[in-house]
Amino acid sequence: AANYPFVLYEGTLEILEKLHRQGVRQFIASNCQISYLDRMLSETGIAPFIEDGICHGHHPKMEKWEFTQLMLQKVDWERGYFIGDSGSDMKAGRKNGLTTVYASYGYAPRPEAASIDKEIEDIRQLPNVLDI
Repeated sequence: AANYPFVLYEGTLEILEKLHRQGVRQFIASNCQISYLDRMLSETGIAPFIEDGICHGHHPKMEKWEFTQLMLQKVDWERGYFIGDSGSDMKAGRKNGLTTVYASYGYAPRPEAASIDKEIEDIRQLPNVLDI
């Protein structure tokens, strides 16, 4: 597989660091493979702000909402958000009792409106939609 460089959206690192400093626990659930997740965490500089990550490569027979559920079962949480740009992201949030935040600047086709609780057009808007 080709090793393309990872490029974060402008402001991503700063927002993740800010949320981390505020005590917001951050996790990643992705439809990628394990090697991709590991590379992305290390090469982008976001690893210090991410408590845990899980991906399709860890559980290839599961849908995103199912392996998200496995990750959530390992942590103590009262309220959470699922931020993403796809229908599978919104489904993972909904099925796990999380508030869904649709990132309209992503690459995936727009999910059903009914699955979206909040929407951002830029990662730098994220702190404004989180009830923290």
